[in-house]
Amino acid sequence: MGSMLYKNLTLTKKIYMTLPIYVILYTIILKQPLSYLAGTLFIAAYLSSLTLFGHEEQAKATTFQKALPVKLSTVIGAYYINLLMVLGYALILGLIGSHVRSGIMPEILPPSLAEILLATALSLVVSSLQIPIIIRFGASKTRVFNLLFLMAIFALAGLSAHFLGIGSGTTSPFVAPALLGVALLVSLLSYAVSLTMYRKKEAD
Repeated sequence: MGSMLYKNLTLTKKIYMTLPIYVILYTIILKQPLSYLAGTLFIAAYLSSLTLFGHEEQAKATTFQKALPVKLSTVIGAYYINLLMVLGYALILGLIGSHVRSGIMPEILPPSLAEILLATALSLVVSSLQIPIIIRFGASKTRVFNLLFLMAIFALAGLSAHFLGIGSGTTSPFVAPALLGVALLVSLLSYAVSLTMYRKKEAD
């Protein structure tokens, strides 16, 4: 597992260096805390998955990885752990950016705990839908789908804030944690689907 994680980190290391630029951009154009944080998290996952699978597609890595003495469950598990690592990094950057923005513009509050949990849940769900599609069809063929996913995260953030009352103080404190729990279950299901698709996928 360690070698697979190192490989994924090496392929996606530029994302860690360029993500602060997106955070700065989002702090300027996205005033709504939930949309800002959800967008920050998903753009990190989006760029990471697209870069990782794009490199592997170009290198014809499927044949090579199937020949390694490593279980396919480990290969796929490393993809999802990479996703969690990128999301964790993006969350830290996003929270730093939001507090810096609030210091400059006090009228824009940083995300509440409920908004943080909901943004994480939305990003996990959308990313969990994205990964099996990339595995099935390839990174180059799913760029349009990925853009649709990026648009969906902003739409879902706005709708969730409106209908659930997130950020308004009118919602139950258990709603956001419950949604995060559902998102984790979706991620586990996504992992199982991705593993099945990878096993059936023909060598490049």
